Amino acid sequence: METEVEQGPIPLCSYTITGKEMVETITRVTHGEVKYFTMTDTVADPIKSLFGFCSEYWYPYELPPPILAELGVKFHSFEDYVREKVVPFMKEMQPHAF
Repeated sequence: METEVEQGPIPLCSYTITGKEMVETITRVTHGEVKYFTMTDTVADPIKSLFGFCSEYWYPYELPPPILAELGVKFHSFEDYVREKVVPFMKEMQPHAF
């Protein structure tokens, strides 16, 4: 196990999620309106579609990394993050919005 951990960087995340999926989750949790904007406007036209695809869908490795599951690492979902961190933060920033 030690040699596996020392082989290189280990991503510390358990999933990939698209912007659209984030919007759906935040909307479901907060029952509020969510506006989503992409950064593709800042990218040159010839590579805009490639940038959009890569920023939304592409990650070349298995998530979560098998080594972390073998080590017993537990992960939370994006919905957990929204409930536990985003909503309280937004309530603090805009108390009348929630």
